[in-house]
Amino acid sequence: MPNNTILISEPFNEQYELVIETNSKLIDNHMTSRTIMRYDFTVIRCTPNEIECRLVLLDLFLDQSNNDLVKEIAQVTAAFNRMFNELHLKLSQKGEIIEVLNMELVLSKWQQTKAEMTAVLSNNDELKKLIAVNDSLFTNKEKLAQTIQNSEFLHMYFGQVFNIDLPKTKRTIGANILNTANLEWDMNISEQTGGNPNDICILVDTYPVRPLSEGYLNAAYGQFKDRIDLDLLNFNMFQKEERSIERNTGKLKESIVEKVEEIGHEKLYQKFTYRMLSDTEKKMRQKSHTIS
Repeated sequence: MPNNTILISEPFNEQYELVIETNSKLIDNHMTSRTIMRYDFTVIRCTPNEIECRLVLLDLFLDQSNNDLVKEIAQVTAAFNRMFNELHLKLSQKGEIIEVLNMELVLSKWQQTKAEMTAVLSNNDELKKLIAVNDSLFTNKEKLAQTIQNSEFLHMYFGQVFNIDLPKTKRTIGANILNTANLEWDMNISEQTGGNPNDICILVDTYPVRPLSEGYLNAAYGQFKDRIDLDLLNFNMFQKEERSIERNTGKLKESIVEKVEEIGHEKLYQKFTYRMLSDTEKKMRQKSHTIS
């Protein structure tokens, strides 16, 4: 494999803090929030093809919010995430789940989790529907594995940069940031030069393929067209990712992901910022700052 192909090449243990900031405006509804999650990640063994690891969710809390509904959803999400607070996984070197090694333990937690979620719902019918959806989810091990695959940690750690030849460009199909319709995206994955020679910094820039089709515009924004003038001149949508990784070990030091979709003169937008930093890297930065 080329030297710039990133693999996890040795066992390690590390703690990570993930901060998720959201800023959403849907016509009259403006919501902001800041969520903090902490993880303990242990690579038990690794080969050129796969990784055995343990992932423990240490903490999850809503640090800031301007909306009571966000707070209620956060309570339900926290209860739901307890189902996945201890995972024993076999992954490919791309970060794809091969097997959930403690699947029976995860499944056994559902009845307790469902009771916790029901207790905080009061009379919210929408959140009750969420429980019903999850009730069907936990009878299907394949769907459950896909839910784990979509977890914040695996996305923030691996993204789409491990075990590929760099640089790379590709075209993919996926949802817009508002999650209202699918469209084509152009993705460019490259290595940033300079910095610490022992680290590799990978940039991922993803933009929608232009021009946007009429079908996409109707599917994505049709529900809003009676409320605002959709101004495509001010349309802005992208996803940017940056990861700093130890070149020789594949251990992630920091990852930053920004997702933005803006349309309709500041009346319709969705913005997410994710920052995940290892405790080791955080301590090194604090020490360097103290010395300087």
